Amino acid sequence: MGLSHTLSAEGRRRNVLCNVVAPLAASRLTAGTLPPDVLDKFTPDKVAPVVAWLCHEDCQDSGLVVEAAGGYAARCERRLVDVGVLVRNYCTALSDLPT
Repeated sequence: MGLSHTLSAEGRRRNVLCNVVAPLAASRLTAGTLPPDVLDKFTPDKVAPVVAWLCHEDCQDSGLVVEAAGGYAARCERRLVDVGVLVRNYCTALSDLPT
């Protein structure tokens, strides 16, 4: 995340955008970690639209960390609070992403 944040800050003036995608999708790596009926809902094709949007020429977002799983995407933000660092997710259904 730190490297992506730096690339985002340094690349902006040259129109270079950089984001991080943290996917959760069924694969050989995730087999056995969740019940099969749950993993059936987390297919790679439900993560791909997030990646496609971030690569689209109309997307001007940079410096994001986006969790993507099961047809949803969450923008992760780090915030410094009195008790430490709190990560808050703002979930958006993939259907709400611009096309």
